[in-house]
Amino acid sequence: MEPGNFQREINGLSNLGNTCYINSVLQSVCLNEDMCYFLLSDKYKKKIKKTDSKFLTNFIKTLRAMYDVKKVIAPISLINTLDDEIEDFNIHCQQDAMDILLSILDKIDTILYRDVNVKIKQIPNCDEITVNSKKAWSKFLQKNYSEIKKYYYGQLCSITRCNCTYQSIIYEPIAHLPLSLPVNNETDCLNITDCFKKFNEEEKMEGENQYSCSKCKKKSDATKKLFVKITPPHLIIQLKRFYVTEDYNTVKLHNFVDFPFDLDISEIVYNGENKDCRYSLYSVINHIGNFSDGHYFTFSKVGNKWYCFNDENVQEILQPTISNKYAYILFYKKTG
Repeated sequence: MEPGNFQREINGLSNLGNTCYINSVLQSVCLNEDMCYFLLSDKYKKKIKKTDSKFLTNFIKTLRAMYDVKKVIAPISLINTLDDEIEDFNIHCQQDAMDILLSILDKIDTILYRDVNVKIKQIPNCDEITVNSKKAWSKFLQKNYSEIKKYYYGQLCSITRCNCTYQSIIYEPIAHLPLSLPVNNETDCLNITDCFKKFNEEEKMEGENQYSCSKCKKKSDATKKLFVKITPPHLIIQLKRFYVTEDYNTVKLHNFVDFPFDLDISEIVYNGENKDCRYSLYSVINHIGNFSDGHYFTFSKVGNKWYCFNDENVQEILQPTISNKYAYILFYKKTG
């Protein structure tokens, strides 16, 4: 098994009772060839002390079938293990694909994480924000390193500036990038750059939302802004279509969002003009319907072709049809 010749087969996954949300996640995760090669070549066994995890065994078993078998696969063992091991989660009820994606990545991360000696390459003439970002990143990885963090994690930087000129900076590791949809009605059509502008816009902290400043020791007007500081090799973007109303009902936004196959995120990256922020799209998890009675399916790129993976059914599709009003989770890989 060599990384350069490593590619999954074209196969559907059986719906085992409202498991379309899990199937869509598996169809996307299996396209992270870096991580799948690490798991399927058994390289992970040399990195961890305990290799008898029932979940990891069944997850790898499913991955191996997706890479080797040219027919519909029924991931029964994996579904049953997830049902047993995820607390307060009814696996056979309609669930959020984002929730199960993060649960699966977290479970793999928990199994693989280990202490490492992290050496961060120093760049000449760094500003203070970049120096402290590297320190925070090094500290985060040293006690928590895993291939999940290697391939999926990045870092956010939150900068709050008080009127007294004091500046507070918080660094936060992230496994995905949630983007709000800045719409006024259901007919509004968006480009993903509109979501980037919403993510990156300066928030004014005033009135009841004033900032409690640790320097001037009082509540003061301030501004807050978010940046991506460290970009991950694999970028997962969540288009936040679901929100909870004041009366606790979950509502879905059905607006069309246009997004490119080749994405440049430099506008939301700190000093992005000096970094390689280019990504290529390889999978899209779509959701049709409403929160409680919807259905998930996936558009995924295998080799040079795009396919629609809809549970057991698989169909080749044309590339221009990827952007749509059902797109929910986008998977990009860094090209630089």
